[in-house]
Amino acid sequence: MRDYYLRTDTPEQMHDALLAAGVIDAQGQPRPGYHLSVVGYRYKRVLFTETELVYERLPGWHTNLRTAHDLELPPPVECLNPRTPWRRWG
Repeated sequence: MRDYYLRTDTPEQMHDALLAAGVIDAQGQPRPGYHLSVVGYRYKRVLFTETELVYERLPGWHTNLRTAHDLELPPPVECLNPRTPWRRWG
């Protein structure tokens, strides 16, 4: 199995790319042999005080994909290789 950590600018771009690559069907469900974990937008804490908590949205819409299939994803999908992924497969 191979893990892909994917990023696009929007959820719509991710959906269109996964559909074009044959990872999901027309209803947005993963096809057999593909496992998806939608992370969505990620945020980092930029301010934390007793009275205020502020988060900043990080660039991109994130989705994790696990499959044994060879895969080529069309632009604008970026395949990341994070040192410490936010979410891993169990």
